[in-house]
Amino acid sequence: VRKDPSLYTIANRTGEVVGKPPGAVDGQQFTVENCKDCDIFVCDVSATVSIDNCTNCRIFIGPVEGSIFVRNCTDVHAIIACQQFRSRDCENCDILLYCATQPIVETSTNIRFGCFQFFYPSLTPQFQQAKLNPWQNQWDNIYDFSPAPGNWSLLPTNLSPAEMGFKAFPENIVQVESTTTSDTHTVVPVTWGAGRDKPSNRSILVMFFGRFKDKAANMFVDEFRDKVPGSMLIRTREGALAAPQLHAILEEHPDTLASINGPALVMEVNGPECIPHVTGFMAEIRTRLGARDPERFCPFSSDFDQGRKDIASSLDHLSFF
Repeated sequence: VRKDPSLYTIANRTGEVVGKPPGAVDGQQFTVENCKDCDIFVCDVSATVSIDNCTNCRIFIGPVEGSIFVRNCTDVHAIIACQQFRSRDCENCDILLYCATQPIVETSTNIRFGCFQFFYPSLTPQFQQAKLNPWQNQWDNIYDFSPAPGNWSLLPTNLSPAEMGFKAFPENIVQVESTTTSDTHTVVPVTWGAGRDKPSNRSILVMFFGRFKDKAANMFVDEFRDKVPGSMLIRTREGALAAPQLHAILEEHPDTLASINGPALVMEVNGPECIPHVTGFMAEIRTRLGARDPERFCPFSSDFDQGRKDIASSLDHLSFF
């Protein structure tokens, strides 16, 4: 049965608050077009999304299983989660992004990117439905088809959705669910990004694997700010590690190396005191979980030998991620 396309379109609106609640889109294609001065919330999973010819709007787009296309937009602030992101002929747009692949910009100016941050309870299962892995966010790995100074940049790391004009969802869009724009409560870990200078020359690589992997990793991210003060989560990746990389990273931890079985979750943390803080926090996590397995981290810093620095600097390009 062909579904009515008007149910999956928000178009020709001015000065309105409008959106779709969880369950209203149900994996269909969705279109936002010709809107001005609007607050738009699409709080469901979509197959693909097109945003065209919008001006001075705030737009939230829930998990997109495929691609999102943003075209001919000006002064748009958006929060977007998608498999693939492409923008063309846009100007002065700020985007808090989750993207599983390399985001693409084309013939656009002053497009600024930050890490996705938002929460409502059904967003976690929506990520799962859209087959988006929250640990695999490439929001800062931008590819510019028409490279030139001023085309794109990264937003300040402390910029929140609220400061971009976003507020909690209206009750008629998400009726019974709590929402937040806080960066301490978000489905996707908020990261500094590897595409800019790091705050410190000291870093630590944190690895989670085995039966406590997911629970320990979520605990680490949820309490990171309090337990690792003065440090930043640079990036996260998840996947099955290849033997050569494992041996290179864990050559000083043979017991840990021998215990790895299955995919691992890897995070890079940076800060002047990150190594002692992370070391202590990981020990606390193991105690709280009753874990007696070998240590779940491998420290390095920028003054280690060149081989270790290469491992750290090439995290985004290793074959096992």
